[in-house]
Amino acid sequence: VQAAPPPTPRPAPAAKRVVEDAELLDHSRLALAGGDFAGAAKSYGQLIKGRRSLDKVIADLQIALYRSPENAGLWQCLGDAYMKADQVSEAIEAYRRGMESA
Repeated sequence: VQAAPPPTPRPAPAAKRVVEDAELLDHSRLALAGGDFAGAAKSYGQLIKGRRSLDKVIADLQIALYRSPENAGLWQCLGDAYMKADQVSEAIEAYRRGMESA
């Protein structure tokens, strides 16, 4: 009787997630650098929705808003990131700033 070969190991989903997060961050940063704020917000939004890389997303958005404080969409995105990171008072302030910018 011949033993069955061991099963082929599957790639770790966590490793794939890291690559996806890095790619989304890169895409978001490139969009910001090119002035495509809507595209950046969309890419960051994917990370925010999944509560992924929130510290990096928040840092990137803070820098972007330092440079473009009138961008209501980025304030909204930052508020969403703060909410997902359970930083409610910061989220409220970001939403307020976004409403003032609109």
